[in-house]
Amino acid sequence: IDEQYKAGLLTPDRALARLWAFMEDEFRLTSESGVFRQTVSVEGQEQLADVVRLGMVSMYFKTGDGTYGYVTRQGDDWKYQRLEGAKAAEQVEGLFESFKKQIRVGYFEVPLALSQGAKQ
Repeated sequence: IDEQYKAGLLTPDRALARLWAFMEDEFRLTSESGVFRQTVSVEGQEQLADVVRLGMVSMYFKTGDGTYGYVTRQGDDWKYQRLEGAKAAEQVEGLFESFKKQIRVGYFEVPLALSQGAKQ
């Protein structure tokens, strides 16, 4: 938006409108949590999975064969990792069950998948 504005391709009014729309989209994404279906690539194998997205903080998945995992950032890419440990899988299973029952407010204990991986 900034580059287009500086190049004279956007008027100040249009630049402001586009910036405002961008901010609204970002705000919506940060506050939106839910269960979705999407294709995930686990260990090079693509499969359709249920995913729980917790705003822009974290995302967990469950494949058709009952494998649980999380999404982590590696450089410029996103990687789908399997969860290690029964406790971590149990926690994410509870998260999926709660979201499917429309329980989205409360305390959920989930594996930390932000930087070091979800190992418990």
